[in-house]
Amino acid sequence: MLLSLWLLIDIKESVSFTGFKLNNYNASNKVWDISENSQSSVIATFTSDGTLTISGNGRMKNVSFSSSEYEIQSLIKKIIVNAGVTNISENAFSWLPQLTSVTLNNGLTEIGKSAFAYDYRLKEISIPDSVTTLENACFFECERLTNVKLSNNIKELKNQLFQYCYSLNNITIPEGVESIKNNVFEHCVTITEITIPSTVKEIEEGTFGFCYNLQKINLSSNNKYFVVKNDVLFSKDMERLIKYPSKKTNTSYIVPQSVKKIDSLALDNITSSKATVEE
Repeated sequence: MLLSLWLLIDIKESVSFTGFKLNNYNASNKVWDISENSQSSVIATFTSDGTLTISGNGRMKNVSFSSSEYEIQSLIKKIIVNAGVTNISENAFSWLPQLTSVTLNNGLTEIGKSAFAYDYRLKEISIPDSVTTLENACFFECERLTNVKLSNNIKELKNQLFQYCYSLNNITIPEGVESIKNNVFEHCVTITEITIPSTVKEIEEGTFGFCYNLQKINLSSNNKYFVVKNDVLFSKDMERLIKYPSKKTNTSYIVPQSVKKIDSLALDNITSSKATVEE
């Protein structure tokens, strides 16, 4: 009897799940050490109101709160990452079906690959200016994501960053961004207008593919690498056709004679038979 009682107390005080220690376990408060150094410098706390708070100082190790070891995937409604935490690891907050609110505090510098992917109830997020890196597919298929405020200190929008964010219609690419990689805004079907800042030097293929409501592409007058002619985006030398806005009402298009390359998905609303080369 005494042995059984001792074991029960010991289990309540410290429960381990595959290397992650859960302290003082009870139904309303769960705490894990998720620090990269395994010295409790970064702690995750989940409370009964559905809030997951990441606090401490330093880096998170690779964790995924949608995995069965945490048993809170369908309970997380709100995430707070406090100042002092410097990264969000790959897949950390992906596949959270009830997540609607995210607060990221200054001091965060890196958000890992697919960190918020498939969070289909998330509608808005603000990335603090301390963030310099957003890895591939951070917000992949966040289908209700509407408003995004990006950090002013990122240089690159990486592959598939907002791909299949069907509701996204309020986003500004900040000055300072130099590269927009493949499929960043592909299938963002509610975007109607986008502005390319002066600092952008590279736009890869498929960036604006299947943006069916894209009507207008604006380009900073100080951009030295691209040009917009009749709402169509080209390389500066007019040899590469990057994007013909999908919402333009024309059913045919005469490609300028200077064009040597037409990007994949550049003419996604015009059949090949309706696109002719200027004589």
